[in-house]
Amino acid sequence: MISILIFHQLNKRLPSSQQIEVDQSVNLLLNWLISAYDREHKGRILVFSLKVALSHLCTGKLMDKLRYIFTQISDSSGYQVQEKFEDYLKAVLALPTAVCEGPSFGYNDTASRSCFDGKQLEQLGFSQLMKKGRVNVNDFLNVLMSDPGPQCLMWLPILHRMSQAETAVHPVQCEGCHRESFMGFRYKCQRCYNYQLCQDCFWRGRTSGNHTDTHEMKEYLSYKSPAKQIGHSLKKSFRCVPSKTNHKIPTFSDVPEKKIDLTNIVPPTPVMVHNDLQDARSHSIDLSSVESGPTSSRSPSKLNASIDTTRIDDEHRLIARYAARLAADATNAVSCLSLQMFFSFLFFRKIFLCL
Repeated sequence: MISILIFHQLNKRLPSSQQIEVDQSVNLLLNWLISAYDREHKGRILVFSLKVALSHLCTGKLMDKLRYIFTQISDSSGYQVQEKFEDYLKAVLALPTAVCEGPSFGYNDTASRSCFDGKQLEQLGFSQLMKKGRVNVNDFLNVLMSDPGPQCLMWLPILHRMSQAETAVHPVQCEGCHRESFMGFRYKCQRCYNYQLCQDCFWRGRTSGNHTDTHEMKEYLSYKSPAKQIGHSLKKSFRCVPSKTNHKIPTFSDVPEKKIDLTNIVPPTPVMVHNDLQDARSHSIDLSSVESGPTSSRSPSKLNASIDTTRIDDEHRLIARYAARLAADATNAVSCLSLQMFFSFLFFRKIFLCL
């Protein structure tokens, strides 16, 4: 159901010339997720595993994805829970295992300890983290996005580079297949003058002329015209630009991010669904009244857990209502723009913020 809604909503944003076969794409994704996460053929997938898979496979910045993951594996104080981090590694490392990369990047008992053990942190230059003993969101991002990062997650930044290269166009000739332009990665020889290969030829070991596969090659994700390259070289020679770009990860607050309550953020809706929306609101919990009310005899952790459970159940009910309404509107060929906008916003927020 979730994958069907994702593809239907995203397919609406594509131009008519780029529309995809939704049913076929849904079946491929569903079968692949089942093969990756239902190894024992129980007929079910953990919600956490589904969140990890969808968040890592979708288009977006790696830093944003890891920030989202940290909200799922941290406690109320904003520090990482080791048991949840192990569950995350099991879920994310199931992705390369599903494509026969288990021997290199599969999960084992030492994977979680190797990411934040003393030797690994010392090699990565995070001696301060060794003294603290606790991992916050900034420590989590610094370790997992370092270059090189943890051994078991070295494939993750490469996956994102490949995703970015899918739409990169290089208007140069490939010396292997002699195509005038190509997409993907571009590889340039550091010994042969202006010798460039597309990713297909480079990965297959195709060569021509005096070039051999022993020559050092440099990988390019984008293309710069010769004029821009000369201009950049001149600026560097006159020290108008820094010689090395400093890609620092921004520092985020250690305070855990508050999750958004969508029960009061509802756009105007058509009259025919107004009653459904009011019914959904009537079942929602008022967090402000809980916070301002008398002190409960329960502990704060139990109270927060109760609130989160009730809120999630309410949002599940709200999504179910609008899913049914959207299906009915599609059957009757009725266009409800505000309903679709609300459903899209609510659904994707559920995947990446609240589930």
